[in-house]
Amino acid sequence: MQPASPIHASGPTWRIGLDEAGYGPNLGPLTIGATAWRLDRDADLYDALSTAVAPVASDDDRLVIADSKVVYQPGGGLAGLEAAVLAAFGGNRPATFTELLATLGADPNEHRADAPWRAGFDTALPIDAGSDTLDEQSATLERTFQSAGVSAPRLAARVVYPAEFNDLVDRYGSKGAALSHATLELARRVLDDTGVAIEASDLPVRITFDKHGGRNRYGALVQHWLPEAPLTVIEESRPVSRYRVGASVELVFRSKGEAELPVALASMIAKLLRELTMLGFNRFWAQQVPGVRPTAGYPVDAKRFLAAIAARQAELGIDHRRLWRNR
Repeated sequence: MQPASPIHASGPTWRIGLDEAGYGPNLGPLTIGATAWRLDRDADLYDALSTAVAPVASDDDRLVIADSKVVYQPGGGLAGLEAAVLAAFGGNRPATFTELLATLGADPNEHRADAPWRAGFDTALPIDAGSDTLDEQSATLERTFQSAGVSAPRLAARVVYPAEFNDLVDRYGSKGAALSHATLELARRVLDDTGVAIEASDLPVRITFDKHGGRNRYGALVQHWLPEAPLTVIEESRPVSRYRVGASVELVFRSKGEAELPVALASMIAKLLRELTMLGFNRFWAQQVPGVRPTAGYPVDAKRFLAAIAARQAELGIDHRRLWRNR
């Protein structure tokens, strides 16, 4: 592996972004979102779509696409997440949670059916955002895409439920490695869906990830998931780690990756899936244990919740590994 310069594109290019939600909790899934955008020429997507999209709330009617931590606050409703994610589907907007999972390819191994709180849950979408407003925002986005030379984004996701998460930790040895492998697996799927041949493409591709904790070296992971072309290290540092695979695929792991629109929308997809899944989880257990307070699944409160449902969990014969993430 040797140093090299970043790829600079003057013509058509792919911009892909990935981010996760739910890395810290013990209850509920890890969710990973991905978005892929084909541009007639390389550009900052916030600049290209500035008439319809903004990275912060403003006084106009532009759609806010930003880090999900900015858009969503616990107890504040799902309207902000739903607005961006569902509007990005255009005329093919999923009408239910089940359709959303299927359209995103989020549960390829159908693990949702392995637990009653998942298999028995569905809800119409949107929950909090207005359908008429979404229609208007979708139409505005489509017009803006056309005028900016940007194709409508391809959206994808991966939901890693607790039992699978535990399996990944066992296989790869750490929680961080489990996250990295699940994310690179999704990146590989999205890259394949673009039709780009890694070893022979002249069309540049930039894939941006929000950094995975304190990790600075991703070369072995990239080689594992993209083995068909040589890997070149461009940079490995605390702010950013950058790699090239073959001649035209660049992977960038950066702090505050959500500053790039493809990553920001990916983070919103991941957070929406996580919140909807936890909605079903809490509804199920509220029926099983009347009066139990809902949980977001984070460590301290998760232990409170687990103790409250323990007796009913035992009666239902629910294996602990399917419910509780060990890391």
